[in-house]
Amino acid sequence: GGWNSVIESVPSAPYWFILNNDLEFPTGTLRQIAELVADDLAAGNRSAGGSLPVFMRSFGLRGGTDNLPAFTLTRQAVAEVGLFDENYWPVYGEDEDYFSRLDIVGRGVHVRDETIVLVHGPEDWDTSTNGHYSGSEQFIAASDLEKDRKSRDGAHTLSNQLMAADNGKFFCLKFGPLDRPNCKVLEYHAGGAGPYGVLGADWTDWIMDPFRRVCSMGMGKLCGYDRRLLLQPWPP
Repeated sequence: GGWNSVIESVPSAPYWFILNNDLEFPTGTLRQIAELVADDLAAGNRSAGGSLPVFMRSFGLRGGTDNLPAFTLTRQAVAEVGLFDENYWPVYGEDEDYFSRLDIVGRGVHVRDETIVLVHGPEDWDTSTNGHYSGSEQFIAASDLEKDRKSRDGAHTLSNQLMAADNGKFFCLKFGPLDRPNCKVLEYHAGGAGPYGVLGADWTDWIMDPFRRVCSMGMGKLCGYDRRLLLQPWPP
């Protein structure tokens, strides 16, 4: 929901630049990003080697590549693909969901620009031994060393909520059967169905399941999704 709140705060903006609070921008990179997005928005601009406009742009990272701590998103992208699915909670998965919906809608592309490298995480972070940097994962990992009980309890709560939500499984529930080896083949779409295998449901929209959120917040078990929410006439 945090990313959506940025978009909704200035809905008429031509694009939004959304980022984490643990990033460092080397000198000149903000200007480079602004110039790239200006080109993306220019009349007739298309992605390199293709005919589709650039809807989303992310950047190289010192600190790993398996996350999305900074990206630009155009107003056309939101008009065509929709907002981020807030059923992914508390963190993780909403970016993979959006990439997949971009592919399904097929009217624009995500470009990862490795010519611009941002710094994510501590200066001494070594990706060769530690993997990609994740602030949430580090917060959880360091919780047992925390002397402050409030911080320690907060980390444990986050960890339990992530396990309850199981956003990786939720992605599979939405895009393809769980009994397949790789749900990222987007099998429901390939078979002509919509999210959760519901015929006629729209990939550019999503419906919040309030009970999933309550289950995740309460650190329950098997916090899935009630597909009956999509069985009503579409759009709801």
